[in-house]
This record gives sequence, C-alpha cells and structure tokens, in this order.
Amino acid sequence: MRYQWDISKIKKRLITLQQLLQQETNPENRRVVLLIISQYQSLLSQFDINKNKSAQISLDFKNNIDSCITTLNECFGFPHHVDDYLFQVIIDTLDVIRKKLNGATIITEPKRIFYTNDELKDFTIDFFDTMLDKNFKNQALGIFDEQILNIQFYKTRNLRYSGVTFYDPIFQAHYINLFRENTVLDFVTLIHEIFHVLFGNNAFQNDYYENQFYFIEELEGSFANLLVSEYIKKYHSNWQIEDSIDCYYLLEYFEKTLELFISYISLKSMNKKNELRISKINKCLKRENLDFSFHTEKEILPYLKTPVHENICYNLSYLASLDLFSYYLTDPERTIDHLIKIKKNSYQKNIISFLQEEEFTFMNDGYQSLKKEIQKIKLL
Repeated sequence: MRYQWDISKIKKRLITLQQLLQQETNPENRRVVLLIISQYQSLLSQFDINKNKSAQISLDFKNNIDSCITTLNECFGFPHHVDDYLFQVIIDTLDVIRKKLNGATIITEPKRIFYTNDELKDFTIDFFDTMLDKNFKNQALGIFDEQILNIQFYKTRNLRYSGVTFYDPIFQAHYINLFRENTVLDFVTLIHEIFHVLFGNNAFQNDYYENQFYFIEELEGSFANLLVSEYIKKYHSNWQIEDSIDCYYLLEYFEKTLELFISYISLKSMNKKNELRISKINKCLKRENLDFSFHTEKEILPYLKTPVHENICYNLSYLASLDLFSYYLTDPERTIDHLIKIKKNSYQKNIISFLQEEEFTFMNDGYQSLKKEIQKIKLL
C-alpha cells in the first residue's frame, strides 16, 4: 500500500489559511498563520522531492560565510539566549567521547534492509504493542489510517532530515513525511516521527525558538531511537544489525558536538568586522588536542552550516534521552509517564534547571549515561 497525504486537502487548507491571513490584523496571530502557511508550502515542495530540485536546495543552507556568521550571531538573539553554560554542557562531552573511544572504529553506515510499506507498518504496530501499552498502539494505528503519513523513496542522501513532523493548530492536523532509502533507519525514523505526534507539545511548536525548552524538542524522538534499537536487539536479532543504530546516533552526536565546538570558537575568534580569525581558531583546536587545523574560511564552512540552536537541540535531547532510556530499562511505565509530564510542561524555566528538577543527571554526574553508551559500542 502507498501511504500518501491527500494533496488536494492540503492545497485547500493552504488557500483557507491565505484567506485567513488577509483578514487577520493581530500581529501575533498573523505570525502563527504565516508560520503554518510556510510549513504547508514546505510539505508541498517535499512531496515529489526526487523531481523537484528546488525543494532539495531549499532544505539546505546557503553555502557562504556571511550566512554562516549570521547563523552564529542569531543564536544569541532569542529571548532566553544560548548562554555559555549551555554550550559548555555539550562541548565538555567532546573530550569525554574522544577519551572513551580512544581510536575505536564504530559503524557509520546504516544496514540496508528491504521491506514493503505494509511490512514497515506491521513492525511499527508490533513495536508499540511490545514496548508501550495498547493505548499508544491504537494511536499509532490511527496514524497509518488517517492520511497523516506520507512515505516516499528518495534517490540520494542529500537531505538534512530523513523524516519531518508538522502540526497545524488551526485545523488540528498532524503530518509526517518519511523519506525512505531501504535501510534500518526507515523503521527508526518512522517511530521517531510518530513519537513526535504522540508526545510532542503541539502548543509549543508555534512558539519556535521562543525559549530554552526548544532545546529538548527532540527528546521524545531521540528516546524513540534508543527504544527501537532495544526492540530490534530483543525481537529481531535475525536482522543482524548488531548495534548499528546506536553507533549511527553516537557518531551523529559526536559530529554535532564537534560542529558546536568549532562554531563556538569561531564566534569567539571574530574581530569587530565579523571576520573569522583562522589562527585563533587553530590555537583553540591545538589546545583541545584536536589533530587538525584550518587554512581557509571555506574549510570551516561545513562545520558552521547547521544553526547552532538546532545542534544544541539535538545534542541536549540526546544526552537527556540516554538518562531517560536508563530509567526505562528499570521502570518502563513510570518512564513513559515521566516523558508525558515533561513534554506537557508550560515551558517557562531555564532548561538545565528544569532537567535537574526532573531527575536528569548527565550534567552533574560526568555524563555517565554517555560513557556507558560509548563503552557498549566499543565492545562490539
């Protein structure tokens, strides 16, 4: 079966929203409507991404130094700021990973697995039946039956995301777009996006970047990745993926941490003209015992192309999800209740203080959950 959105319905909703925008005078309401319109336009551009080259380009950032510097500076412009301590919580783990891995080779390519969309659905329903309770299983079934889900194959790995979830609060509708490529990540990403539908805070999605709780927006998705890995190891060992899912996301975390570190030292290195001082950046790299250096601004660009706040979101969520997963192994039901409570929060607190209040310990215990994850992967 092909799982697809009703494109005609999406186009009709887009027209209705554009009409609503013309009538709306309240600035805040207009901002929300504009955001939803842009999300719908993005959905339509992604619908046939293999043919629509402009859609592929639109999902990437301009490859020039000015836009990268703007991205770095913008992260300090939000009401609650990305402060030095929040950077440091993640950057500190760069040293943890480097020392713990100590030259170990980890799997970087997701294993290729071929299954139909309906088989993917069956695995998904069994996952929810096995790892969560029947209530969540029924909600997951609804996602397959209510045209919330769009599954499509794409030919090249040139997208920033393999899955996207969007919530429209006006029509109270969710949309999931899954870009398949016949690897185990098809399954992981689908569960990841369904977790956003089940556990995400819908009200918060339209206050994008408004406060520090943006930085755990990926908590339920990162937690889902760990649960899927556990599920496959327990119930589908014949897939012979070993711990490739855990390896993949650990490597992704390491790469994002390195990007954050280079973003951070690049920002600190700028002169009054907003020019990068490469010699100062290289001194920082040497001081941290990183065995590479830069010669031109062009070499630095790949490390700066992702917005700083986005990398912090994924990495802080990953660290928190490792703690959450360790709790799940002891008490699954309480952990799911805890996740629901966290994601229904009113989003008014400093994020690190809030995580400490909610029993997350990684920022105080020397990243023990991360160290255990690295050690587990080294034993492969």
